[in-house]
Amino acid sequence: MSIQILRDLRGLRVLVIHPPDTEGVDLVGHLRRIGCQVDAAWPIPDTMDNADVVVLAIDHESKAPIQRLLRNFVGIPPTMIAVVGYEDPSILQLVLEARAHAVIERPVRPFGLLTQLTVARSLWLER
Repeated sequence: MSIQILRDLRGLRVLVIHPPDTEGVDLVGHLRRIGCQVDAAWPIPDTMDNADVVVLAIDHESKAPIQRLLRNFVGIPPTMIAVVGYEDPSILQLVLEARAHAVIERPVRPFGLLTQLTVARSLWLER
């Protein structure tokens, strides 16, 4: 099963919800190099339809739009990967509300992204 998960990463539809700063652009590029079909969105959209994986930047300023996005979703949620810059109770609460399967720390680096994506997808498939 683990080899199949790695094969399935190529072609996954990934929605990156992250500001279009250098880090966001780099994140999109890393995911494309892995072989994912990547779309980027900012500001936070109302829906995350048609995504197999959502990579979601979580911070205090985005709390209300993130909660709206999560409330608007109907059906089986996609694999969720949170991107966080710091840990405090309110950020951790948003990570839990998003039902994140993995967490990526800021600053985002290429090393570890493939691992987090693979682990998150594996957990999602088990659920």
